[in-house]
Parts: sequence; C-alpha cells; structure tokens
Amino acid sequence: MDRITRTSAGVELAADFYPGTRNLAFVVTHGWGSARPTDIPAALAGAGFPALAHDLRGHGQSGGERTEISRADWVADVVGMVDELRVRVPDARIGLVGASFGAYLSLVAAGEREVAALSLRVPANYLDEGFDAPHEPRFRADVRRPEDLYPADSRALRVLRAFGGPVQLVDADGDAVIPRETIAGYVDAVDPARLTRHTLSGPHHLATPELRREYLAALLAWAATL
Repeated sequence: MDRITRTSAGVELAADFYPGTRNLAFVVTHGWGSARPTDIPAALAGAGFPALAHDLRGHGQSGGERTEISRADWVADVVGMVDELRVRVPDARIGLVGASFGAYLSLVAAGEREVAALSLRVPANYLDEGFDAPHEPRFRADVRRPEDLYPADSRALRVLRAFGGPVQLVDADGDAVIPRETIAGYVDAVDPARLTRHTLSGPHHLATPELRREYLAALLAWAATL
C-alpha cells in the first residue's frame, strides 16, 4: 500500500493506493463524518483490483474545515482521485465504490469522468438546492427535512439514469439513516438489466462487523463479473 497526498484547491487530501493486477480499478469513497476504510480497498486489491481509498476534505487526515465545504468541493475531491488513479493504472477501467454520502458524491462525480461501474452502499441523495454552498449548515441531521433526502430529481439521479454501465446497490432493510424512498428512487433510475441489488438485514446503516463481511463478499462477487 502506498500513501498519497494530493492537493485540491489548496487543500491537502490523504489517500492510500493498493496495487492490483486486473484491468479494473476502484476509487473508494467513505461516508459523512467517517474516514477512508482499509478493509474495502484491501479486499479489492486482494482479489486483484487496484484500489484507491481517500479521505474527503474535512475528514480523516485531509485538510479543510467541514462546516465550510460544499458538495461541489467534495465532488471535486472524488474527481481528483479518479484522475490520480488513472495516472497510476493508465490502462485500467475505473469503477467507483461509495458508502452513504460517499455514494452520492461518487454518482455525481461519475457525471464528470468516464466510469465503467458503480457500487453504491446505502446511498444518500439530496436536493440540488445548496450544492455550491456549505453543506453542513443546511443538511445536518437536526436541520434537514426528511423529504430533502429523496427528491424526485437530483444531480445523482440524472447521472444514474444516463449511466450505461453495471450498478451494484447495497441497501439495509433496517436503515434508520437513509429513507426507503431514497433507495426506491435509485432502483427506479437504473435499467434492471444493469442492476445488482443486495439487501443487508438488521437495524444498521453502514453495517455491523458481521454484515460488513457479508457486504465485502457481495462487493467482490459483483466485481468479479465485470
């Protein structure tokens, strides 16, 4: 594993690159308030897929003040990591793996770069309103409205409707964070022939350790079909 520091708009971003031998590589983006995982990119690389996991600005070891950052800024982080991965594996196709807020950002970033596949775990969704403004003051849990998380139309939904590659959607039937309406909106936006859906059972959002093992197995099984 190689430690990476990349600068985006003057902010230093931390990432880890895990080499692999296959011609499909993944950018792994974590959820809100979290940090770059190690198990997901390690599992992907162990199966031969190069992977790059990164800390969004204002998270983990990356710079930036979270309360001042917009979704547009975070999408730029993901796009920059796609570019970084493409330099490191120039002959590989690029896939995106995102969790919750990171799945939303990955979707929007897929509208700005050529992406071969999308894996979305308990993906969030947001109104387009305030996309370029600081995100936290408008959408933190004690301020946002439930309907803010399942708009009938959004940047993420528009990208997904236009996306022509395979999509994995991993949801959780006991998720108290992502409304069922959000997941339904994403399912409806994908051609069923391109969608692989896996539902984790239990009262959780980003999964218990046992269910995380189930998630990793589902991710690797899907990736092996690409």
